[in-house]
Amino acid sequence: MGRRTQAERDAMTVETGFALVTAAVLAGLTFAAVSAPALLLLDLGGAARTAVLSVAVTTAAVAFVARVVHVLWRFPSRQRGHRLDGTPDPPRRTAPHQLLSGRPDVHGVRPNGPAPPPPAGRTPHAPRPSG
Repeated sequence: MGRRTQAERDAMTVETGFALVTAAVLAGLTFAAVSAPALLLLDLGGAARTAVLSVAVTTAAVAFVARVVHVLWRFPSRQRGHRLDGTPDPPRRTAPHQLLSGRPDVHGVRPNGPAPPPPAGRTPHAPRPSG
């Protein structure tokens, strides 16, 4: 494995932070979704309450781990332009609305050739005639 550049290390740090923050939010929401209906709407005894909380904690932990693994598993493939099986990502296509508008695609290339010339009698930076 080759040495990583500072930019690659920074990108991995940001991606890890993103994975942990979003996983914590997801785990909190999962815990609330699993435990709140049973604890707020039902009058449960001690054993049932403990069981509901145990299920909620377990579900939240699974959601946390699944989110972290999902985000970090996809990161290297997105960064290098390759899928996890080693095949390169397919080239990006120009969106149909970009073909019609003549705007540059993601690589800065105009799909319909060079930029159109400015209107006759005006330079690009000339003030508009008042009328």
